[in-house]
Amino acid sequence: MGRTENDTWDLASSVGATATMVAASRARATRAALIDDPLAEPLVRAVGIDFFIRWASDELRPEDVDLPDAPWGMQRMTDQQAARTRYIDAFFVAAQHDGMPAGIRQVVILTSGLDTRGYRPPWARGTTVFEIDVAQVFAFKTTALAENYYCTAAPRRQAATREGNREGFADAERHTCQATRRVSGPRFHPERRRSAGRTGAGRFGRRGDQDRGARR
Repeated sequence: MGRTENDTWDLASSVGATATMVAASRARATRAALIDDPLAEPLVRAVGIDFFIRWASDELRPEDVDLPDAPWGMQRMTDQQAARTRYIDAFFVAAQHDGMPAGIRQVVILTSGLDTRGYRPPWARGTTVFEIDVAQVFAFKTTALAENYYCTAAPRRQAATREGNREGFADAERHTCQATRRVSGPRFHPERRRSAGRTGAGRFGRRGDQDRGARR
């Protein structure tokens, strides 16, 4: 189904189902001890799509659902999410402690979906995590995790993309790291303070640093 401006969806349909599929992949990778995301499976179960629940809980085998020699499938998705999660988790830990004397204390997660980094990492004291997505995703995730007795590991602020209200949003003058859906390792240069653009994890400098970097 094509997307249109101001269309509606939930986590069981359209782009929302993609977020649930990604969470199911992280849940399965957690069961395989490739990553540690214990919150992924409860979220998948809360959405209620049977196929993704069975994949997350290891009830389905790759050969049951993936075409032989296909370039993409659920197992490849799971492997990709395992690598991506380990990379970005390690990036955030390093960003909190390496590089600048005070470390980074502001994190922005774009199109956060069912991402759980606002809840599970051991964030350094003074860190604020900002999540950006649509309001119904925040409502669902907050309720589902609260029902499973999970609380945030750092102060967390949510910004709904369609509300247009940026009050209380991330401070552009603070050193910041961000996560997006794409990972592009070769573009990531941890020694630079400028924006990493479309990489899956990027470190931002203060606004003046970014402007100078853009002019180079």
